[in-house]
Amino acid sequence: MIKRYAAPLALAGAFIAAALGLKFAAGSELIDSDTAARIVQVLMGLVLVGYGNVLPKKLGRPRATPEAERRTQAALRTTGWTLTLAGLVWAGSWMVAPEAVARPLGMLAVAAALATAIGLGLWACRPARIPAPH
Repeated sequence: MIKRYAAPLALAGAFIAAALGLKFAAGSELIDSDTAARIVQVLMGLVLVGYGNVLPKKLGRPRATPEAERRTQAALRTTGWTLTLAGLVWAGSWMVAPEAVARPLGMLAVAAALATAIGLGLWACRPARIPAPH
């Protein structure tokens, strides 16, 4: 049970340590606060990329029918792609674009990925069609 949560907790700890280190560096005037905030945003985008990469590999329990299994795997795979692309857009926009552009562009990319994930989840969970008797 502890093994299951060790990697996510270590990642969260590393993320918090990086944010605190950047806050300390900005407070010590080693870097400016805008650079520190941008680095944290880039890290958030890379976490989305990582999650999008892991998501299709987590199929879970077997489904009732092969059709349901196929739809679930297709939904997970497409959702993984959209989350990965959204994370790349988020990280890339915070790396190079002004904040006035990076903030809405990143949010738009993540909102599109979320809408895609919800739509695919609804598609994958719909009941299978039962053929009509002849």
